[in-house]
Amino acid sequence: MPRMMRRMTFIVCGAVLLLGTIGCEKALFPKDAPRSPYERYQTLRGQDRPMTETNVWGGEQPSLRNRLKPLDEP
Repeated sequence: MPRMMRRMTFIVCGAVLLLGTIGCEKALFPKDAPRSPYERYQTLRGQDRPMTETNVWGGEQPSLRNRLKPLDEP
């Protein structure tokens, strides 16, 4: 019986590893997809806001203040 258990454990572990390495073909959240209903609303009405902005050192950072402004502000 212990030999049978080892064999079953080996098969189950192999199946889990095989399924884990296959993974997903597509990204779960594509970068160009709207992230919320509000972003979709703004895009459809031509009021979309940039996702990133350039900081003082020239790198990109999330544009949180611009994206969290009320919808009626330009």
